[in-house]
Amino acid sequence: MRYLFKIDGMGCQHCVKRVHDALEAAGAKELNVEIGKAEAVFDGTADTLKKAVEDAGYDVLSAEEI
Repeated sequence: MRYLFKIDGMGCQHCVKRVHDALEAAGAKELNVEIGKAEAVFDGTADTLKKAVEDAGYDVLSAEEI
């Protein structure tokens, strides 16, 4: 499934890398991470990826399947 996340607290490319790495470590594929949002393909639930982003120190404002 492909998910789109709106993320608060990202303000620089370091933040982008940190979120990218967190999603990748959680098992996400085909990642596209930009300041304020991330899109990822993942075989599990959005909650797993949401937790990975939150554990990296950012707030997930919304998560939707696209």
